[in-house]
Amino acid sequence: MLLALSGALSAQHLVFQPERPMPGETIQFRYDPAGAPLEGAERIYATVLLFNGKMPEAIDVELKPAGAHFTGEVAAGADAKALFVKLENEAADKTDSNQEKGYWAMFYQAGRSAPVQGACAGIAQGLNSFSNTTGVKRDQEQALEYYRQEFRQFPASKTDVVYATDFASLAAQTKDEAALADARATAAALAGSKKATEADLNMAYYMYQRMGDEEPAKELGEKIKKKYPAGRVSSDALVTEFFNERDLSKKETLFETYRTKFSKDEGFQSTLNNLARSLANGYAARKDWGKFTHCLALMDDRQAKASILNNLAWEMAGEGLAGEAPALEQAAQFSRQSLELMEEAMEKPGEGKPSFYGKRFWKSILEGNYGMYADTYAVIRYRQGGYEDALHYQTIACENRGFSDGELNERYAIYLEKVKGGKAAEKKLAAFIADGNASGKMKEQHKRLFMEHNSLEDAYGLYVAELEKEAQEKFREETRKKMIDEEAPDFALRNLSGEEVQLSSLRGKTVVLDFWATWCGPCIASFPGMQRAVNHYQDDKSVVFLFIDTWENGENKEKNAGDFMKSKGYNFEVLMDNDNKVVAKYGVRGIPTKFVIGPEGRIRFRSMGFGGNDEALLTEMQTMIDMTKAEGGKAMP
Repeated sequence: MLLALSGALSAQHLVFQPERPMPGETIQFRYDPAGAPLEGAERIYATVLLFNGKMPEAIDVELKPAGAHFTGEVAAGADAKALFVKLENEAADKTDSNQEKGYWAMFYQAGRSAPVQGACAGIAQGLNSFSNTTGVKRDQEQALEYYRQEFRQFPASKTDVVYATDFASLAAQTKDEAALADARATAAALAGSKKATEADLNMAYYMYQRMGDEEPAKELGEKIKKKYPAGRVSSDALVTEFFNERDLSKKETLFETYRTKFSKDEGFQSTLNNLARSLANGYAARKDWGKFTHCLALMDDRQAKASILNNLAWEMAGEGLAGEAPALEQAAQFSRQSLELMEEAMEKPGEGKPSFYGKRFWKSILEGNYGMYADTYAVIRYRQGGYEDALHYQTIACENRGFSDGELNERYAIYLEKVKGGKAAEKKLAAFIADGNASGKMKEQHKRLFMEHNSLEDAYGLYVAELEKEAQEKFREETRKKMIDEEAPDFALRNLSGEEVQLSSLRGKTVVLDFWATWCGPCIASFPGMQRAVNHYQDDKSVVFLFIDTWENGENKEKNAGDFMKSKGYNFEVLMDNDNKVVAKYGVRGIPTKFVIGPEGRIRFRSMGFGGNDEALLTEMQTMIDMTKAEGGKAMP
């Protein structure tokens, strides 16, 4: 019970009332922002994730100011098990999740002395499967312990399909032998029972799969498919066969088999969307637009359809302003369709929203996608001579990203000059430079316009130097606020030459870890900037860059990574995280993610994503590395 109370007692800034709620009650919470990340925020929003034993439900709550505090409440259903609360400001650029430990509460039985069945399991899910939504740093070991507590208090939970399969996954990922033994015993009992239902057998099968027990999974899977040819296991096997098949005509046959045989499956339309999407992409590659349109019509997921159309439009439009545009008119048609689909989705935001996403977060996803597709349409309209349209849609794209994306800003500046003239573009570019949001190309454009209108090259040099100095000082101060002090988990991985590299052997050096994958577009887009960073420190033996290839699919991972590096000419030290253990140790939620580790083996900086600006990336890396070196790896005061 002490373990179960630890999260609630540590939530000093957020207090629940009642402290031990019961299902069906309204839970009030009071937030004290003093000394917390949201101190000074005028408006504060909460995303409450309610766990109910099935798929959790996210509820948005705007907190009300009450003196120095903020208050809010949420009504829990009769099936409530646990809840997590993540807080953010109105702009959603600052959050408070109790230093990634989470603000959470369990639900209790009458008398409030013992948690309800599923309460500990709900906490486990919040710490693991839904950590991105709860804002908690993923902790598989702690999640596993909460499942153990759940099973000790409620043995029947061991055969709950959600909890059992999740527990089996955690046992395998943490390589906890005792947990694996427990999970295998549960699976074996289910599989061997003479009274086993289809659901029981399915549960055992998926538990074996999650644990990587190939032989018992294969044997049981064949038994289930024979006994229940129209069941879920048979359906999943067909879907797997479909995605493994490379021959498009054979995929068509498998697709039709799925449509006719498994149309009554739970989640049929969702699976059909994925299959139709794969087929549509295959037909698009053949330029079979009739079948492509047919597959698109079978899908009811507006976002998925918009994504397919935008990707095709981007490729047809030359992937920007410099490449060849082989089918500009068709690109315009597809791009316009993608925007219309997103407009429909934004008009009906409740449709398609996962239950575990809050409305505010879902709205930001829809708007983000619309902004991305608006960028595509702006490129097309500019190349077609529709300059006003190009500027209009590029403004939408840039505003969505807060004018922080270098690549988007570059195109915006080009369109602005074309529509509004050089003077207007020069003024806007100066503001980009001052804010630190100008790429190298934008600085060149600004220089050209400045020289055209001022004819004073020396004055320009002084002018831009002052702007950049202001941006650098501002950036350095913002970077210092992000400095952290966490122990860097040790690891040993092999590089592409088969040599083992151990992190602890690099003590005394500043180490940069860059988690990436060959399929990750933002990772690849960031590499020119990272190469500049590597080149900058190539003579500094105290700085080491390690590029950790992770979350890869398929076979020949080392060959694929090596071929990619060779084809691009990058001279990176690549390490292979083939079993995804290191990425889990570091709690990475998305790639690219970079860590800067000081000489004493402490993580000083964590940076996720890529903003599309190699100049900004180089500045960020130099600032973080130089600040870490200056600190000498010492712990923060």
